[in-house]
Amino acid sequence: MIEGIIKFSGFRAEKISYEYKVMESGTEKASISPEFMLRLVHKASDCGEGTEHFFNILFGVRVGFEENESIPFTSEVVLRGFYQFSSKDIKENDVADKNRFLLTNGCAILFPYLRAVLTDITSKSNHSPIVLPTINFHNFIEHRDIGELLLGSSQYAEKT
Repeated sequence: MIEGIIKFSGFRAEKISYEYKVMESGTEKASISPEFMLRLVHKASDCGEGTEHFFNILFGVRVGFEENESIPFTSEVVLRGFYQFSSKDIKENDVADKNRFLLTNGCAILFPYLRAVLTDITSKSNHSPIVLPTINFHNFIEHRDIGELLLGSSQYAEKT
């Protein structure tokens, strides 16, 4: 059996919100500019080679909060993904930038769930649901400052 370097243990919703807002009549066709938030949190643990390491990814999206967005609601979804990896696997696969690798692949794993939750909650009112387009996470994360995306280990949470 082929296994990936990262093991996904599931996710939980940290925040799900939807609020209807009254729009002026004659408002033009909706324009949507989703805002994404992502953070990587490592568990404070033994950093020995071959040991299992645990991490979370907080991944969120907001729509309807920008002034130029003409949609009849605001919505926000934040999910926390639970993952683990082995230092040995990272080293054996020549991963040059561990945090960038974990963010890129962890977000790609978590994105379908984030997308589905947003689509589900926005489908419950009298308008078309929001379906986020697919994202190339390599390009999405490539030029970001990884240091700004890291949270301290005190923000780590166990899967419950």
